[in-house]
Amino acid sequence: MKTYHIGLQTQNVLDMIVMNTNFPRSILYSIKKMSHILEKIVLEKGEDDMVLEKIIGRLRSRIEYSDLETISKIGLHNFLREINNDVYTFSSQLSKVYFAYH
Repeated sequence: MKTYHIGLQTQNVLDMIVMNTNFPRSILYSIKKMSHILEKIVLEKGEDDMVLEKIIGRLRSRIEYSDLETISKIGLHNFLREINNDVYTFSSQLSKVYFAYH
């Protein structure tokens, strides 16, 4: 209610959950944190690290440059599925680079 004075309308809920950079449980807030932490742990820019940065950058851009109108055109379910797929891709690549034994 502090941020959205009009009340709980669908567009306000969507904005808060997906695009709000001040709400710790929003998708964009989490993606920005992941990007920031990735920058800190990457010591040398190998090919695998660059792939990770590209994936997280694309994901971050997709959310940052989307608006409620764009999401409505795509459909919320499809938009969230694309985000989920990108997060899965990032997670798989991160596991491969940092946790898998070669």
